[in-house]
Amino acid sequence: MLCDVCLHGLEGMWDPNRTTRLAFKSDLESDDPDPRGKYLDFLRKRSQSQTSPATELRGKRPEVEMYIYGHHRTDSSWESSSEKGCVMCYPFEPKAGKHKLAKILDPGWFTCFQIHGLEESYPVMQIDYMGGSSGTLPLIPVGVPRWDRHLNFDFSSSTGDAKTWALIDNWLGECCEKHIRCRSSLVVRKLPTRLLKICEDSFILVSSDDIPSSERYITLSHCWGEPGTGDNPEAAAPNGGKATIERLKLLRTTHEKLHALQAISSLPKTFREAMGITSRLGIQYLWIDKLCIYQDSPDDWRAAANTMQDVYRNAFLNISALGAKNEDEGCFFDRDPRDIAPTIIRLQQTPDSEPGRFRCLLEKAYAWRLSFGRDPVAYRGWVVQERLLSPRVLHLGKQQVFWECREQNACELHPETVYCYEDLQQKADKDYVEVEAKSAKDEKPHLWKQLLNAPDRQFCHENAKDKDLEQLFLDWNSVIKAYARCDLTVPSDKLAAVSGLANDMKRALSTLRPDQSHRYFAGLWEDKLLDGTIWRVTSPAKRTKEYRAPSWSWASIDGSLEFRPDARDGANAIELATVWKAFTEHWRNLETGEIKGGFLKLMGPCFRMTVHPQDAEPSYSYKNERTVATFRILDKEDVPPSLTQIALQARVYFDDLMDVTDEAFCVAIKGQQSDEETFEASVLVLSQVDNCVDEEWKRIGIVSCKFKSQEDARSYFKHFAQKGVVIV
Repeated sequence: MLCDVCLHGLEGMWDPNRTTRLAFKSDLESDDPDPRGKYLDFLRKRSQSQTSPATELRGKRPEVEMYIYGHHRTDSSWESSSEKGCVMCYPFEPKAGKHKLAKILDPGWFTCFQIHGLEESYPVMQIDYMGGSSGTLPLIPVGVPRWDRHLNFDFSSSTGDAKTWALIDNWLGECCEKHIRCRSSLVVRKLPTRLLKICEDSFILVSSDDIPSSERYITLSHCWGEPGTGDNPEAAAPNGGKATIERLKLLRTTHEKLHALQAISSLPKTFREAMGITSRLGIQYLWIDKLCIYQDSPDDWRAAANTMQDVYRNAFLNISALGAKNEDEGCFFDRDPRDIAPTIIRLQQTPDSEPGRFRCLLEKAYAWRLSFGRDPVAYRGWVVQERLLSPRVLHLGKQQVFWECREQNACELHPETVYCYEDLQQKADKDYVEVEAKSAKDEKPHLWKQLLNAPDRQFCHENAKDKDLEQLFLDWNSVIKAYARCDLTVPSDKLAAVSGLANDMKRALSTLRPDQSHRYFAGLWEDKLLDGTIWRVTSPAKRTKEYRAPSWSWASIDGSLEFRPDARDGANAIELATVWKAFTEHWRNLETGEIKGGFLKLMGPCFRMTVHPQDAEPSYSYKNERTVATFRILDKEDVPPSLTQIALQARVYFDDLMDVTDEAFCVAIKGQQSDEETFEASVLVLSQVDNCVDEEWKRIGIVSCKFKSQEDARSYFKHFAQKGVVIV
């Protein structure tokens, strides 16, 4: 969708009373030290005459291409449009700093826009921000079959009406009848310990021992949210308002109650509607974590967490209450169709022509991502595993419904297949090509299915020794990257919430290399232990106060991260450090579950790092980033050849703002080719642990040190002595 500011601005360009003309484009290239004077003169002339002063100057270009137009007046107006999902406003984030537009534009404007190529096949809207960033957005004609393929323009006012259900039935039918990769999931292999049996208007908690093993069941993914007042009329307060109620959940005290028939109407709206969906699909059993796992028994929870992968893997379908931030909001929502359907722009290309029908190119590839990404469940930590393991997922969002299975990713906007904005390509002839998003059609099999909003899948280096093995680790890193940006209600669940995926990964590794142990250390794999330590945060992150994982594990941090460099091992990679020993202590001896403690003992080049003094007050978006000034030899004042002369760049990324320091101890870990011209060495930044009998260190950051070649990196780190380091 497009916001009213974009839509009305484009449609009103020919009428200065509809769209404000701020300046001439030529003002941007003016040598006048005060181009604002030219702008003010233009405004004065416009107010004195209905005839535009650009009419005589336009030459071969349409008049409206001569101007810079007003767009959003304030940053709050832009933020509102961006949050609502305007595909023109969302992609561009204003950046800090001065911009030449500030010399021209009235302070009453935050953004402006221009139009280019109005008489061409694909006009282009350019948006400029006072902060300094800008971007261009092609407009394409509506009604051209190749552009409108797989694109739905017809939306109703509810996500739960007959049109939406027709799509759901079609997706499910196609999956069960035609998808080869999805058929194996139609056979139930194992039932969960407990299930909810739906009996018309009632439900009852039953043991799987009392259910035929051939019965299908459905699972529910949802946000627990804060305890609310509820939407249930039975919970009304005496004064007619809504009372805060104690939610029904499986406890030792409610065990007997749940083993007797209970009215579905007594449940929160999300659970009621999930039961309605289950019944409508002809299935009698539903699994809801809150009602099927004892909430007051840590032992039952840990046992359930260890087998959670089987609950979702063996389900017929997973219902994701994507748009509900708590149990009261339900699965279906009312909506304004204009907020989902592609916005039609009635664009007049010449003064005398009738307006043509255009839309923004990004509508097809970007809009569904914005809609999906704004909903609460999309960033719930446990849901990543639930989505990957479930054979098919029905996402019920606030604005539209989405579908995921091993052979199809779709939504109401794109009923056949979604499109990736990364795959919008421009050829030399300036014609645009749209590429369908990849799912099960990838050349290489995926251990799990490709998720709707996952980043493009990376493939291993062509020179990799064992491509199947390398691909597994790349896919694991991609999953962890997606998982790291999610939230957990209980922070200690960080490793438990991906334990099922870790068990899958271990089985796959054992199949490829049955002669190896493939041990798992707090989210890292023995096979790639050094690679697993070279992650860095990409947004403000925090290390939890309560112990959850060793500091060298990504699981010790809450925040978005990435693995650096993108670990596509080729022949050019070198290990600068050696792993002597790795150890983790687990609760209940569950290797992929919660961690009590652990350490990593390395031998590698060690030195001290100092940060460039000019970085004391950095102006970066994330203040955890600094420029490295020097690496110093330990216990000496000696400095090896100047880092700035040998390295192209050396940047330190601290894990937490609390870790930022001007000087620190370091150990070099690994180097590998990051692109054709750059060899990147990764260095862990450490801080000594207080009050330890033995010398122990904790990770506080990572340095990315870029060289021209592997030889430059290897020769540089030879200046530093090898030393044993224990990191906890």
